Amino acid sequence: MRGLLSFSVYTHLHIALGAALLTASSFWQWGRPIEGWSLPLAFFACWWIYALHRIYSNRSDKMKAERQAILQKYRAWNWGLLLLLPGVLLYLASQLPFALLRWLLLPALLSLAYVLPIYKGWRLRDIPWLKIFLIAGVWSFVATVLPALELGRPISPYLFFERALFVLLITLPFDLRDLEQEAKAGVPTLVSSLGEKRSRYFIAALALIWWGMQAYTAPFFMLLASSICLLLIFVLLSRTHAQQNDFFFSFYWDGLLILYPLLIFLFKTYT
Repeated sequence: MRGLLSFSVYTHLHIALGAALLTASSFWQWGRPIEGWSLPLAFFACWWIYALHRIYSNRSDKMKAERQAILQKYRAWNWGLLLLLPGVLLYLASQLPFALLRWLLLPALLSLAYVLPIYKGWRLRDIPWLKIFLIAGVWSFVATVLPALELGRPISPYLFFERALFVLLITLPFDLRDLEQEAKAGVPTLVSSLGEKRSRYFIAALALIWWGMQAYTAPFFMLLASSICLLLIFVLLSRTHAQQNDFFFSFYWDGLLILYPLLIFLFKTYT
């Protein structure tokens, strides 16, 4: 079982499923059936960009030996995804109207520039403090703005900010994991500036702010879903430290991207 879960995590099926479900959660929250191409586009685009990132990062980034060995084990799978998925993405893009494709240009370019060098070996992820906010913004755009555009409904700044804050909460613990490696690479981050202890308090405070948004403004089913996730965030945070194994971060923290949308669906449907 652990081998199957590791395969799902390190071939990035796990994170791609999270992207698809987070996108689906916007439809569920609006009470609309899933339609259009935003869901498969989120899934396959995320799958491909993470495969590209792992292939490139295994060559260029300083990382823990444990993580490097794991990524090397699944390198052939990631190369296969890297070569095969562009055909799927081209087909999906061909199904979208040109007006919608224009909206996708910026997040697509930002995602590529996050992974690949754009100037003298620098990637966007190498710019101090930018990485976590870039991830949160692009993920939230795909999960909230793209479905709204496909449905022809107004873009919700509230929903965009709420999902971005949720993704930010999940991203920050990975900077705790990478604290030593980022320091060696000379890349200041929010976590390295705060230090490990204060970063924990900061993540906890952000989690309470995120939950508070649901408590005061969201429907009851959203409050139920966010309350369960809040408890799990605190449990995971209590076990998060730089020496924790990589699977803990990649499976449990990223797993919240899967759990939160599923809870939204369940509580929306049955309450």
